[in-house]
Amino acid sequence: MIEKFIVSGLCPKYDVAFIDEAQDLSPIQWKMFDIIKENSKYVILAGDDDQAIYGWAGADVKKFQQEVSKKDIILPQSYRVPQLVQNLAGNILKQIPDDRRIQKSWSAREEEGTVNYIYSTEDAPLDQGTWLVLARYNDKLNRLKPTLKERGIYFEFQDRKSYKITLFKTILNYTRWTKGDDLSLAEVKDIFEYTGTDTEIKEERMYDLTEFGFSKDTPWYDVFQSDYEECLYIREMLSNGEELNKPPRVKLSTIHSAKGGEADNVLLMLDNTKTIRDSVEKSPDKQDEEHRVWYVGVTRTKQNLYVMSAKKEDQGYDIEGLI
Repeated sequence: MIEKFIVSGLCPKYDVAFIDEAQDLSPIQWKMFDIIKENSKYVILAGDDDQAIYGWAGADVKKFQQEVSKKDIILPQSYRVPQLVQNLAGNILKQIPDDRRIQKSWSAREEEGTVNYIYSTEDAPLDQGTWLVLARYNDKLNRLKPTLKERGIYFEFQDRKSYKITLFKTILNYTRWTKGDDLSLAEVKDIFEYTGTDTEIKEERMYDLTEFGFSKDTPWYDVFQSDYEECLYIREMLSNGEELNKPPRVKLSTIHSAKGGEADNVLLMLDNTKTIRDSVEKSPDKQDEEHRVWYVGVTRTKQNLYVMSAKKEDQGYDIEGLI
C-alpha cells in the first residue's frame, strides 16, 4: 500500500488505513505513514517486532515499536506452532533485552510437536512429508542440492523445480506413445534429441515411433541416452513415488525468503557467514535482529523441527545453547 503512495505521490483521505508487515517499513515509508495517519480517522498497523528481520534493507523496527499504544491488540493464539517449537522460539527471544522489544505472550497449538537436533541432512526424513529447508544464505542451499538429488528427492529452489522440465515432458510423451498415442512432429524431435536418433523429419503430422525402430516394450530409461545424470535423477524420483506433476514437497529457502511461509517439517541449518558474525559482534541492533532471524526460522514449523548443527561449531547460531 505505502509503495503505491510513494510512486503516485498521492495520499487520499481514508476512514481506515490498514498497513500490513509494518515492522518492515523503511524510514521513507514511515514518513509516508505519518502522512497517511494525518489523513485517516483510524490507522491499523499489523506487524510483529519479533519478526523484524529487514534492517539490512533499511527497515526501522524502532519506529514500529514507538507506535505502541493502549489500543494495541496482541493476538494470543498461534495456529501454526506446536508447544515444543514455541518453547525454543521463546528461548531465542529471551536473548533480546526486554527494553528492546515489545513484551507479549501467545499460546501454541495443543499438539506437542518435536524438536530434533541432528548433524547431517541424512538424519532428516526428507523422503516423506512437506518440508522447508532453511539456511541463512543461498550458498549453503546450493551446496545441498547435489545431496538431495543423490537421494532422489524432488525439491524447489528459488522458484525452480529441481529437474529439467523439458526432459520430463519428453519422457511423458515417450511413455504416452508406449501406451498407444501417436506423437506430433515437435514431440518426436524432442525424443530424437534425448535418444540420440540421427533422423531428420519435417512433415507436420502425427507419428508412430515404430517408424524409426523404437519398440513399445522398451522403457524410456533404456533409450534416453543424453543427459544421463538428469535421467537417472528423474528415474530415482519416480521410483521413490515423487509426484513430479505436482508442486515439490521440499522447498529450499533462505530464512528471509521463507518469512510468511510454513511447512509440517522444517530443517534449519545453523551455519552463518563471517560477515554476519562480524556485524553481530559490533552492533547490539544487529545482534537483536540476528536473534529475530532465527526466531522466524524456527516458527515456520507446524509439526517437526530439525535443527542441524553448523559444519564448524563456532561459525553457527548457538540454538542448542539456549535449551
